[in-house]
Amino acid sequence: MYPVVDLTTIEDIEQFTDLGLSWTEKTPLYTDKYERKTDSAQLLKNIVRVVAFISNPKEYEEELQSLYKTARTLHPRNELRIGLVTNPSIAKHFKEQKGVQWFEENTINSLVLLRLYKGDKPTGKVYNYNISTRSKNMYQWINDQSLDHFMELTGYSYKIIVILNKPFFVAFLEDGSKGPTVKSQELYNIVSRLANSYPKFEFTFTSNDFYKKKKESLGITWSHEPSLTFNFGPSTEQSIPFPEDLAINEQNVKDYIDRILDGTLAPEKFKNKKPLPQKEKRSFGDAVLTEGTDVLLLVFDSSRQDRIGHMTEIDRAFKKAARRFKDLGIHSVKLNMFDAKSVELPDGIGSRDHLPKVFFFPAYRKQPPYHQFYDLSTEQIMKQVEAYADIKFTLPENAHMTREEIEAKYARERAGDL
Repeated sequence: MYPVVDLTTIEDIEQFTDLGLSWTEKTPLYTDKYERKTDSAQLLKNIVRVVAFISNPKEYEEELQSLYKTARTLHPRNELRIGLVTNPSIAKHFKEQKGVQWFEENTINSLVLLRLYKGDKPTGKVYNYNISTRSKNMYQWINDQSLDHFMELTGYSYKIIVILNKPFFVAFLEDGSKGPTVKSQELYNIVSRLANSYPKFEFTFTSNDFYKKKKESLGITWSHEPSLTFNFGPSTEQSIPFPEDLAINEQNVKDYIDRILDGTLAPEKFKNKKPLPQKEKRSFGDAVLTEGTDVLLLVFDSSRQDRIGHMTEIDRAFKKAARRFKDLGIHSVKLNMFDAKSVELPDGIGSRDHLPKVFFFPAYRKQPPYHQFYDLSTEQIMKQVEAYADIKFTLPENAHMTREEIEAKYARERAGDL
């Protein structure tokens, strides 16, 4: 309900950006004192806070809407809180105080991200970008800056990898408390040196037994460590392990990464299989990204047998909405379906484990974060499209019903009156 914190005083901002302090919420939900059951912020290893300085909300209305949409979309990230400052004099105060650490030279409109890792070796980082240039997507930028190219695999880092649906490597290392870890340290150093050269991928490491239990599902069938594997996304079905019999050295690891990057290394499930003839499949871009058309997209995965029942209900409501828009002569809205089977999901769609999902792409705003519809009855699908469409139209009463259904409804009502 209140995804963005309004920061109205200098003291608000100082407290909000002090990552050692728990932020006391200030929203209309709390009209009186509230009791904090647990101070969860103290339990988190990672804290991320973002402050948007937008000096003229009317001039930057599009950026402001993007900020609110981004905050709503990122609600699963419980370590993240986003704040907003619209007072120009307060922004100037902090520009004078923080300088280039928070602001670019010629603007007070800035998005500032502060990140604290409270591990054995605590680290804090600050990033900013110029909102005035409008050159970067807030959703993507916030998630990107929340990750290092090489970091420990934890609930925090994995959640962001899932949100971005980003291909990632995992280096499984020996537990240092159980003896010498010379080979693991060597692999750690190698991956650490190579990570920044491959920004398309995320590189992680772990010595945690919780994650090691998942090694086999990621293609590593042997128990000894260190080991290294690659995964195309959160699904465990598209993994490429570093060969067990190959020496772990920098050249071999680099060759392994390069072969994944150029496609000469593929998951076992795709090897030695002759593809069945099929008609050419539309890309995600073909389905939604053409400007000038409001597009509603149902994303599903036909390989997920466990989601068929859920899909059937949504599919029925979705297809009926498509027919009703057509029957009503509303041609500015297109309803498309996209089968994500065996393809990498685009950024902003999330995990395939949660498909099917329905997303809306306004005619002139196709960039992530994409607006997801949660109420998926035919009636609500049509009303939400009406509300969010760039090309405006007005639905008649009972737009989701055919003439026969309306007549039957009125017949039932008349029979009830009698």
